[in-house]
Amino acid sequence: MAQRFLETAGDVRPLGLNWMDGFYHRNPQVKTVVSVQMDGERVDGLSQPNIDDFLDRLKRITTEKNIKIRNQHNMDETGVAEGRGTNGCVVGRAEKKEIITRKLSGRLWTTILHSICADGSWTKPVAVFEGASLQSNQFPDILPNWFFTYSQNGWSSSRIALEWLERVFIPETAPRDDSGVPAPADWRLLILDGHVTHEDLDFMWKCYLNNIHLLFLPAYCSHEMQPLDKGVFLPLKGAYKRKIQQLASQSDSQPVQKARFVRCYSIAVQQAFTVENIKSAFRATGIVPLNPSKVVPTANLNPTVWGPEWLFSEPSTTATSPFLTPSTPTRGFEICRMLIEHKSVPRIKTRLIAKGLDILTAEDAILRYKIAELEDQSKAIRPTKRRAVKMDENSKFANIRAIKAAQEAAETAAKACAEKEDAFTAQYDAAEESEIMEGLNFEDIQFNWTIDVRS
Repeated sequence: MAQRFLETAGDVRPLGLNWMDGFYHRNPQVKTVVSVQMDGERVDGLSQPNIDDFLDRLKRITTEKNIKIRNQHNMDETGVAEGRGTNGCVVGRAEKKEIITRKLSGRLWTTILHSICADGSWTKPVAVFEGASLQSNQFPDILPNWFFTYSQNGWSSSRIALEWLERVFIPETAPRDDSGVPAPADWRLLILDGHVTHEDLDFMWKCYLNNIHLLFLPAYCSHEMQPLDKGVFLPLKGAYKRKIQQLASQSDSQPVQKARFVRCYSIAVQQAFTVENIKSAFRATGIVPLNPSKVVPTANLNPTVWGPEWLFSEPSTTATSPFLTPSTPTRGFEICRMLIEHKSVPRIKTRLIAKGLDILTAEDAILRYKIAELEDQSKAIRPTKRRAVKMDENSKFANIRAIKAAQEAAETAAKACAEKEDAFTAQYDAAEESEIMEGLNFEDIQFNWTIDVRS
């Protein structure tokens, strides 16, 4: 970008080898930082309108239904490769650049369903193993208080999500009043992402029947707005990988069996699912307590670094001086007024004038760069095929009663149509048989009857 500024001003000479060092010296407010890659959908999804819409909806639902903090939950799935550990620092000989450590060879995929509550509690995990069935030798002698199931690919499904809802979430999070007495009329809030297994109508209908309001996160925002992703899964996976790596250093290189996985993962769960971590996760996402300032849009996380005010700014200083540097002119009339007020322009004024012109040149270069980007984007636009518009999950849950009624009406109509077809077919077969019988004499009928009896 700096080279573009120079070329716009007519200077085509390449930047010197030490230009960046001088730039950092002149601008101590900037420094080299590590960039983190993120999918474009997530960058665009974490926008201020999406954040405001979700938090406004959250506030309205919790207020209208009087949902208490102890009844506000978040659920999500996380995937784990059974034998994958982590790299880390170890003590070794000084002349070595790296130390080779053993890793375990298991690579089967396992999905675990978790849910946490804003009061710091959590429900039993549900582990989904990859395979065609569960085997007794897959579990350790001391079995954690979990639920276990399986699927061909180790992923969750609509069936598993519904079973988790019925056997884990609904009974374990049953509402109670302040004295501990069951309060089935109280509403629960379940915050979750828009995974296809969560949009299943049977799943949503079961929630509706049990006074569980589903609140879906905006698309591609779970990395910053979902409590489990924000504050629990990271320490969970870190603890699990450390335990797996410790196991690898103490054992042979045999594949990680299910029993080893369950043992290591259960230890990691105990370390990560603490009251402090869970409450901190809800607090960091601005959900409990409700605080919109906690969620920062991606655009605000990455302010424009390359700008004329940074490239041409003076070094900042904390020292006080009676001689204040005049402000840099940024518009043409300011330059003219400065020249009129001072018949003999001092050297510092000359530098400010030159700096102001440099800023204008830099702004021109930035505009040219943006125009080039827009031209490239316009060239990339091509007509696309029509596709179905994805329905908003929150609207879908809000209308689940109407959707379920329409679904039942359609099933009733289909059943009635099938019964009508069966009745018509039976009537047609009877009429056809009657016509055949009329064309036969007594001997033919008697012969057929005799054959039927003997057979």
